Amino acid sequence: MTRALRWVLPLAMAASGCYSHAAVRPENVQPGALVQARITAARAEQLTDELGRESRVLRGRIVGEEGGGILLQVPALTGAGGPRLEQRVLLPAPEIVELELRTLDRGRTAGLAALLAAAGGYVLLQQFRSGGKDDPPGGDKPGGGNQVILPFPGSR
Repeated sequence: MTRALRWVLPLAMAASGCYSHAAVRPENVQPGALVQARITAARAEQLTDELGRESRVLRGRIVGEEGGGILLQVPALTGAGGPRLEQRVLLPAPEIVELELRTLDRGRTAGLAALLAAAGGYVLLQQFRSGGKDDPPGGDKPGGGNQVILPFPGSR
């Protein structure tokens, strides 16, 4: 089974590549579009207090145009396990270095899904072929053997 775990990191990295980006002018983007905006260092510094982080690349959804710029809805920094919050920030046109439209790349996504299915099938096939021989006899379970221990609340 440890050989199969070596696939997890490369597959997780590949999963982040399911989007393609195409440069677009701010006036050509429709509200609701997913974008990635590279902003100036000065604007990134100004937004640090609002967003709780400094980032020259913001990913979010276009809300609309306002005051010669675009209104972008971006994820806000929250604690672990907290609800996902979003915040709207105004990006004046001169402060946008580059704006890219994010679209789902169906071909890459289908390829990744096929790769994951093949990897999962390979792992299952190897487990059935080995008959569980990868597990040490008795395992680390109390009493050894192939026992199944089900914990129940309040029982010890």
